[in-house]
Amino acid sequence: GSQLLEIIQQLNGFCFAAHATLNSGVLRRQLSNIWKNPRLLAAQIPGDLRDLPEKYLSIAKNVNPDYRRQFPVALINAKDVSKPSHLENSQAVTFIKMTRPTFSAFVLAFKDPSARIRLSIEPTACPHSQFDSISISGGFFDGLRAVLSGNLNTVIGGRGAGKSTFLECLMYALDVPREATDSMDILEANLGHGSRIAVKLRSASNQGNRYTVTRRFGEPPRVFDDENNESSFHPYRDLVPSLEFYGQNEIYKLSETRASWSQLIARFIPTYDDLVADLQEQYAVLRANSQRLVNAYHQKSEIEDKLSDLPVLRERRQQFKTLGLDDQLDLIPKFEKERALMRRVRSELCHVEDGLDRLADLAPDCVFLSDPVLVELPHCETLTKTRHSLESLAKVVDYSLKCMKDRTEEASEEISKLEDHINRELRLSERNLEQDLAQLPSSKGMNKLAMKQQYQAILREIEQARPLQAQLRNVKLLIDDLGSQRTEIMSQILYLRNERLDKKQKALELINHQLAGKVRVTIDTTGINQELTDFLLGLDGIGPKSCESITTTPNLSISRLTDSIRKGSDEIQRMNSEIRPSLARILANMGRQKLYELECIDIDECLDIELNIARNGTNYRTLRYLSKGQQCTAILHLLLLSNQDPLVIDQPEDNLDNAFIAERIVEHIRSAKEHRQFLFATHNANIPVFGDAEWIGVCSASRKRGEIPTSMQGSIDDPAICDAVTTILEGGKDAFLQRKEKYGFPEI
Repeated sequence: GSQLLEIIQQLNGFCFAAHATLNSGVLRRQLSNIWKNPRLLAAQIPGDLRDLPEKYLSIAKNVNPDYRRQFPVALINAKDVSKPSHLENSQAVTFIKMTRPTFSAFVLAFKDPSARIRLSIEPTACPHSQFDSISISGGFFDGLRAVLSGNLNTVIGGRGAGKSTFLECLMYALDVPREATDSMDILEANLGHGSRIAVKLRSASNQGNRYTVTRRFGEPPRVFDDENNESSFHPYRDLVPSLEFYGQNEIYKLSETRASWSQLIARFIPTYDDLVADLQEQYAVLRANSQRLVNAYHQKSEIEDKLSDLPVLRERRQQFKTLGLDDQLDLIPKFEKERALMRRVRSELCHVEDGLDRLADLAPDCVFLSDPVLVELPHCETLTKTRHSLESLAKVVDYSLKCMKDRTEEASEEISKLEDHINRELRLSERNLEQDLAQLPSSKGMNKLAMKQQYQAILREIEQARPLQAQLRNVKLLIDDLGSQRTEIMSQILYLRNERLDKKQKALELINHQLAGKVRVTIDTTGINQELTDFLLGLDGIGPKSCESITTTPNLSISRLTDSIRKGSDEIQRMNSEIRPSLARILANMGRQKLYELECIDIDECLDIELNIARNGTNYRTLRYLSKGQQCTAILHLLLLSNQDPLVIDQPEDNLDNAFIAERIVEHIRSAKEHRQFLFATHNANIPVFGDAEWIGVCSASRKRGEIPTSMQGSIDDPAICDAVTTILEGGKDAFLQRKEKYGFPEI
């Protein structure tokens, strides 16, 4: 059998093991030597791989040590076909990917079965958006037409061939916002006025419908549906809203800050609008509670300041009583109280007068229902009756107002007379009191008049303080009530934050499952955000270094920080010994209002990215401690995650290590391209070759124009494309040796 396989290979033939599981098959006959022979490229199984008996399944999956091969055998369905109707049997059909139906392309497909061979019963990929074709007329790429694949597409070519320009033209046609300052310069230099770009695409967000986007340079884009009717859709925002485009070195920029990492990962975390709204509402309630508490404590402080002299006043009053003036001087506070009561009477009367004036302003006005207004209206009679009812009400109001005003004036006159009377009585009583005081001996050289005035002043201040004591009790009750409310609000915020954390963790479980063995995303529940940093820097005496010593506290959270601040500087230093005593005192003395502001900061959980740097097994390390090349590798893995719209990158291999491209990135691309369209401009052979790009466009340029001719568009199984890959693209020696082993390329 081995000799037969060798002869077939010498004849440039193709060999597969037919009916591998039947009586005469290599698996049933346990011909492990034949199975392990690398010249055997494929084996026929009777249906779905999952239906194989366990003893064959481990061999088919290449995990049985007695049958293990360097490269797995391609599994095919190839049931005997003797008439066309037999093709309807799924066990007779296998899909083979080829640019053109040639025998060499057929053999090449079996050298990379995971990318080019599919059983007919295997599930098809979910529909996703894709660019079907790109055409350009005028300018540098005049006459270009590229028909793309829905999977992996790569534009290759020498440096300066126009690969970046090709991608920029696509983004310009779709009106994708670009931050790169040189993108418009590139377009203006290579398109020029009058040039036109046309992009045919399918939109997943619009049920897979087909559209054509056209744009002339300097004009807005136009969108046409499949029936050539112009649409109001925007090509980017409405047709491919999740499209991602990264120019040269933009992946490198994504790796620079944790904020960029969080924004990148946030794309894969669902937005929970109700939860976000509830959390924002609770923080708004907390801020309102903070302001009310600050005001209440301020009011409490003011009242306590005013009441601070009350003990002294009471003591001085007691001194007067020891002089035997009790009966006479006790009348003074009663006189003051009577005057206060009369002032209250006059105040109540004024309230009534003001209310009557306001009521007069609110009396019904029927001018808007006058006869000239209603005369031509269809329901004039009904509206006239309505006016009569309103006029009747106005008369009642006017009459009632007149009665109330008359009675108020009468009451005012009566009260004025009573005020005059009580004031006369008070003056008489005060003269009698002065006469009584005149009969008493002076105390410590103080004459009677001075004693009286001083005692009156003391009693007046004591009397004025009585309402403040009631106010103080009310303010304290208010503070207790607001404190209880604050506890409930903080509890609700904690619940919502935990719910948000749970939802994020569930989303990250899915991400980590998709990136298993490559990248891991974790949540830092004590992460610090810019709002907290800005708050700390806003405090007097805290600079960037002091701020960093606070924000780098292990397991720091807002609640832990505020609790420590309330307990004082010693507790702050126990929380983090790196915080200097002077800084701890600044924090401890920040004041109640600033402390409440601190509690109102919502620190959204930071996300940390870890890359598995082990070639075998796992050794995850956070991006903060990795090289730029490794950071970019992790970022690129995240960019390759599921998305219904295309991913377009100009030279994704920039800043990446070739080994990581071949061993990690390309493997990810091969699996992800079944569910998403990729379009890369690249000069690294690993991506189109190991990724088995369905479409490779070879871009070339002369001094005046660039082109991707139809003859230079296809897959690696096209001899012209194969030649371009081996002569144009870059790659280390090991990469080319691997390609030679895999595809039979010549060494270069």
